Amino acid sequence: MRQIKSSLTFQLLLEQHNGQVLVPLSVICQDYLGVCYRVARRHYLEGKLRVPVIAMGHGQKAPLMVHIEDLAMYVDGERR
Repeated sequence: MRQIKSSLTFQLLLEQHNGQVLVPLSVICQDYLGVCYRVARRHYLEGKLRVPVIAMGHGQKAPLMVHIEDLAMYVDGERR
């Protein structure tokens, strides 16, 4: 089991998303990746998305989710 790091970014993102650990890619793509959902989904399918994504099911209509810890690490990495 992976231990969640307690960073300020992680805590703020968790609070911003009402304690949800998994957030839909469609919710975060514009603000944090700078692209619309359609482009983010295409990048995911091409393996070019810089944030790990979890497909919640099989098929094209499966919701794509991002773990808050992965998003926090991405944001902190972009800051450097």
